[in-house]
Amino acid sequence: MVGGRETNLSRRDLFRFGAVAGGIALVPGALAGCSSGGGDSAGSGSGGGGPVKLTYWDTNAGPDRTPLWQDILARFEKANPNITVEYVGVPQGDAIQKIQTAIAGGQVPDVANGLVSTIAPYIAQDGLLALDKYFTAWTEAGGKSDFTKATIDSARSAATDHKLYAMPFTSNVNVIYYRKDLVKQLGLPDPGSSWDNFYAVAKGLTDPDKKMYGFALRGGQGSVLALESWLYAATGVDSYFDHSGKSTLTGPKMTAALKRWAGMFGTSASKNDLQSDYKAMTAEFDGGQAGMFFHNLGSYTDHTKTLGADKVGVAVLPPAPNGKLTLEGLAQTGNFVFKGTKHPEEAWKLAAYIATSGVQGPYNKAIGQLPTSTKALGESWIKDSAAVVAAQAAVNDPKAVVVDAPLQMPAYSTIQVEMEPELQKVLLGKLSAGDFLKAWADKLNDAREQQQG
Repeated sequence: MVGGRETNLSRRDLFRFGAVAGGIALVPGALAGCSSGGGDSAGSGSGGGGPVKLTYWDTNAGPDRTPLWQDILARFEKANPNITVEYVGVPQGDAIQKIQTAIAGGQVPDVANGLVSTIAPYIAQDGLLALDKYFTAWTEAGGKSDFTKATIDSARSAATDHKLYAMPFTSNVNVIYYRKDLVKQLGLPDPGSSWDNFYAVAKGLTDPDKKMYGFALRGGQGSVLALESWLYAATGVDSYFDHSGKSTLTGPKMTAALKRWAGMFGTSASKNDLQSDYKAMTAEFDGGQAGMFFHNLGSYTDHTKTLGADKVGVAVLPPAPNGKLTLEGLAQTGNFVFKGTKHPEEAWKLAAYIATSGVQGPYNKAIGQLPTSTKALGESWIKDSAAVVAAQAAVNDPKAVVVDAPLQMPAYSTIQVEMEPELQKVLLGKLSAGDFLKAWADKLNDAREQQQG
């Protein structure tokens, strides 16, 4: 027991209404509770009124979030006495592979959470249940009327058939975390005000003799995903593919932006960052070895707990030289129901319960992210989070433009992972920035052509 691309306008609306992931840890018994064809039934099965057991996979498990999920699932069980839920924590870095393996082997849970941007491969495997009919019938208070069209359209953008396969309950945006106490002490500028100022702060905070670097650079797991947001923000390029359908990741602007980013390696960022992932960057920043790093809203609470809110500044990436505030790397997290479940009605009931304002509001407050529910977005705590305030100010900026990543392309996330070792070659001077970008763009172009038939 508990244990088709959207327009910039719709994305802008999405941000304004709050639909915009964090540390990871392995929970013991990470794949225990995986059952053949979904959860086990102790009674008459779905819709029969008898006891039902569901299995729930949390793909961002860890000491901060696991207790939140255990509480949520316990409350769900209390509200639904005929349903019990087994919680299973899955390491974030292994989640995609484990879920794909589970689908292929017919050993799926009933419900799992995850970034909406990652579910295209599961849809391609015919592993997920479309939730449109359930969402349409969700008419009670706190149901479908609590979600804007833009929020749901964003979730649908992950699928080529534009169906709803994930019910979003939290949303995110990438930001720069910086030591605002040190920036003030050294008389440095706001790192989010311009790119020149950002790099000046990175240099100004660097003191190798004290083992202090201005920026914790992500060279390991997740590096290419983060770099993608960085490049679009730095160049002001506002579309993922051009009018001819080719990737916009090549060209002089992109090459210059990548060279400038990589130029921090070994100067204002430690050479030890070659393998750095989220955990390593956090340790550097929270431990006083790095003055800035790039992540998302979800880690704000952790940093303020460690360092104190007076020491942690938050800024979105600066506007590009052309004046555009280009935002990319948006992230909804939602719950999806597997086609193999024996209890689709109960599985939907769980996914819908988590998306209600009374559940997702407290959850998002605890982790410092934006709710997707319009009611939860009206709660007073929203204005008390510096990270959330910074994100909302940016997305409401009239200069803000959102780049729509091709979430519906199954190879999208895979290509990012494939390019991570190549990015390390760039940092080590073994591969040019231009060649790296061309190889990345070629993969995306090939994947897009294959998808279109």
